[in-house]
Amino acid sequence: MSAADASEAALAIMAPSTNVETSPTLEQAMEHYLDRDRLQLDHNKRAVESQMRKHMSKFLSRRLHTITKMEIEKVFKELSVQRIGKDALGRKSKLGGTRTTHNPI
Repeated sequence: MSAADASEAALAIMAPSTNVETSPTLEQAMEHYLDRDRLQLDHNKRAVESQMRKHMSKFLSRRLHTITKMEIEKVFKELSVQRIGKDALGRKSKLGGTRTTHNPI
């Protein structure tokens, strides 16, 4: 294979995919998910949307393929550690100390 052929092949591999260009943003994917009948109650739909907008707002305008696993793991880690001695609603926790999603209640 010549250098020109290798360069041409590399350019073809690195060319933007039509799938990537049309991939949805996280917000579009969320709206599609909320439109489905899986979350039957409006309350559940509002709760999911509220939490996504609250905790994932910096990702909502990004295309799904641009969001990395490391970024999501960082957000999950931040969410899983709650304030010392308080539960998710700010009430005094009986567990005390740092609470994570891995602690049984």
